[in-house]
Amino acid sequence: MIKKIFLVLAVCLWAAAALPLSHAQESLFKKNNPDIAKYDFTRSYISSFAYLQSLDKRLQESQNRDSKGNVFKFIQWNLDRLGKDNMDLRIAKNYVSKYFTVPNPLMRKVIDTYVYACDQLVDVNRLERDLWQKMYEDNKQGEISPQQDKKFLSDQQGLSVRRKTAMVSLAESAALAAKLMLSENTKEKQATKRLALTSKERDQLLRKLDTYAGDNLDWGMKPGQTYLQGAIAMIREVLEDPTYLSADD
Repeated sequence: MIKKIFLVLAVCLWAAAALPLSHAQESLFKKNNPDIAKYDFTRSYISSFAYLQSLDKRLQESQNRDSKGNVFKFIQWNLDRLGKDNMDLRIAKNYVSKYFTVPNPLMRKVIDTYVYACDQLVDVNRLERDLWQKMYEDNKQGEISPQQDKKFLSDQQGLSVRRKTAMVSLAESAALAAKLMLSENTKEKQATKRLALTSKERDQLLRKLDTYAGDNLDWGMKPGQTYLQGAIAMIREVLEDPTYLSADD
């Protein structure tokens, strides 16, 4: 499913960038995506991924963590995890929301989509914390019944679906952010596109993206990625694409 989502987003992004613009489309693109603060915003947007990566790591750890043993310690660990997640989500959205007053409608759309994803994830985490808190209280009352355990798992599955839906919005924001990097000075019927970033700025952004890769040097879109990894791949593909000229080329 995730592969299909990113494939559709990537194809739409490529098609929008590759097709020549009519004069009317060119004027509309300039109006909706003027070259204002694009490097600073993209740098902040990419920097915010560090906090989302922390969420990914904790979620992976929760899936691999052994629930056997002291049940109260296990529940408390999950309560603490979700609290940290929401703190990181608030910090992440602050990285981009400070640019909301920049007079660039596409940038504001990126911010709206990204902040919406963060807010939805915060709400899901609050609901999950309530589930774990109730499980904690139920365990204090004695042994958990099969019916209680079944309801807990069912509620968790429902929240998992909501979490994935929120992460789709993150992917959408990345597709928009990739288009945001295009220069407003796109000429009608011009096949080669130009980014509103200098060669040095592109290199600095790629170096920042490298910090999320670890030992993985192949950051192209592929099956098995998390939504965050796919979002990073979409940004990277534009920055690394030699068919996109830099502002100083």
